[in-house]
Amino acid sequence: MPAPPLLDMTKRRLQRSIDLVVDVGDIPFHVLESVLKKIENPKQLREIEANSPHIAEDTGPLWLNFIKRDIQNWEQKPHKPRNPAMWCKVYYKLRREQEEEIVKQQDALKAALKKTEQERKKNTSTLLDRAYDPVVHRRLHPTSTSGPSLTKDPRNYTYMPGEPKKRLTGRGIMAKIQHQAQASLSAKKSTSLMNVPTHLLSSRTKTLKHGVGGSSSI
Repeated sequence: MPAPPLLDMTKRRLQRSIDLVVDVGDIPFHVLESVLKKIENPKQLREIEANSPHIAEDTGPLWLNFIKRDIQNWEQKPHKPRNPAMWCKVYYKLRREQEEEIVKQQDALKAALKKTEQERKKNTSTLLDRAYDPVVHRRLHPTSTSGPSLTKDPRNYTYMPGEPKKRLTGRGIMAKIQHQAQASLSAKKSTSLMNVPTHLLSSRTKTLKHGVGGSSSI
């Protein structure tokens, strides 16, 4: 079996080390086309074109592959240069426009999010203002404005706040007990009279009148 041609061996060697290729000298494009198709970085292809300008007119298919790979909706945009050697400029122009469009979309998204956040804060502030409305608060939690309230002492002595409590002496205590006992007795008598039937009250009244009259005759 004959050995492979030296050119084929060279091409395979270049394909394995494609990242190191920056110049092809004056070799025609069609000779190294299979090698140059392995390039994945547009910058590398642009550098080779700068160092070997004679291949620029034939690298259109390589640049078109980059456009299809990197540019969204590329088929809807003008991408064919008038000068076949200017495919690199078409690629970078489309890429720059795409990056600008992405920036615009990001700015629009940020503005929309900012507006949404402002609306949320505004609504939250409105809800808080309503929750702490002083008119509603006074209506739900009324306070007395009629003046100081009276405080009652455990010994039934009523005094104003801040007023010194009166101390009861022995005589005062006895007088208070007698007053309360008399008031209790009067209340019991009134209650007992209210519980007596009406016809008995009338009979008792006549008896009392008769007794009073008899006494006066004596």
